[in-house]
Amino acid sequence: ERRYETLSYLPPLTDVQIEKQVQYILSQGYIPAVEFNEVSEPTELY
Repeated sequence: ERRYETLSYLPPLTDVQIEKQVQYILSQGYIPAVEFNEVSEPTELY
């Protein structure tokens, strides 16, 4: 199984855990973002 995304190696997060991650990101001055595509095959897009 290939894993490329930043947090893809983690088990699924609960809503509370996600909230804590976002709070940390914001407290560090970073901008949280979520990227998604309907088609997940990169060779079809790039």
